[in-house]
Amino acid sequence: MKFIIVLQLLLSTTLFAQVSHIYSFGREWVVVNESVFERGAKAFYPIPDLPRISTGADLGLVSRAFDGDYGYLTEQVGNKALRLRFGQKLATQEGPRWFWSMSQVLKGEFHFLAVNQKKALVERLDATDENGDRLFQILTVDLLGGESNLVISLKDPATVRQASAVASGGQFVVFVNDGSIHLVEAETRTSSVIETDFLHKASPKFVDSISDGNGKSRSQPPMFIGSPFFSKEGEIYVPMQLGERNRWSMTAMQALFDDLPIAEKSKAIEAGKWPPKQEYEGSDTVFVLIRYDFDLRKVTAVQPERLGVLVRADKYTGQIMLVQTEWPVDLTEMGGQILLLKDALKESGVDAKTIK
Repeated sequence: MKFIIVLQLLLSTTLFAQVSHIYSFGREWVVVNESVFERGAKAFYPIPDLPRISTGADLGLVSRAFDGDYGYLTEQVGNKALRLRFGQKLATQEGPRWFWSMSQVLKGEFHFLAVNQKKALVERLDATDENGDRLFQILTVDLLGGESNLVISLKDPATVRQASAVASGGQFVVFVNDGSIHLVEAETRTSSVIETDFLHKASPKFVDSISDGNGKSRSQPPMFIGSPFFSKEGEIYVPMQLGERNRWSMTAMQALFDDLPIAEKSKAIEAGKWPPKQEYEGSDTVFVLIRYDFDLRKVTAVQPERLGVLVRADKYTGQIMLVQTEWPVDLTEMGGQILLLKDALKESGVDAKTIK
């Protein structure tokens, strides 16, 4: 049980400071290093006369967002509290400034997921039942009145769950790494399950454990490794790393053997592992960009051709791997192509210092 809680904390807090994408009525906004940009058909544009989203006194790990009307600041203060507030732009003699609300403080271990129209969505990391077994819980938080409401609660202590979410209009779409997708209505504070197994639909070869090459396997929960983002039409893209089955042909195994150092080749021969008697079936961790058509409730995986230089095919198995090794991976879609967000901003003429 302790291992599961520690792993869940690692999965969740790793992603806290990534970019928040908010989509509403065909418009999408992102905040990068305190500056707000709106995505057009072919480029990102700064919002005229909009001040940087900052108070100048941020204490913890900070996430920023903008929904077309309000700015948001969310601070993770260690594992002790989550501080949320919204700001409204006001005209002053010194120019436009943010007028910030009082902070809504959630005491305990929470992970910020998404925000829109003064409603936030958070995951509670320290929730347990009467037996001490961990509960997976998602709450909405009213940033004006401070009221919080439990909208999703799942019990399965053997499953290491992680969530990722986006705000789209007056709704939150929540992806959970157990394969389910939930729709949360912000105003009514209700939720419904709209998909039960998006993992296998996006990756028919999906497995939740990885082979170590010695006939053993280890648990490998799927992981969200970057912010969900949108197409111009409002489709949702979700970057993930997950396990997939693979098959090593005799040709692939020979190629791997040829690439080994001489000492490793000798060990394999002495141990009776070379030459192999048959093809090997195993598994490995791969990159998958989930595409979710909200209107059609349809799940697919983005084809590698659209990912361009972001990915590479494994030399031996052909499986798709992400070139970038640091997380989170902030991506966007522009003109049908998937790009790193920072590259899309550079192509839009944004000063490199702004997106460093």
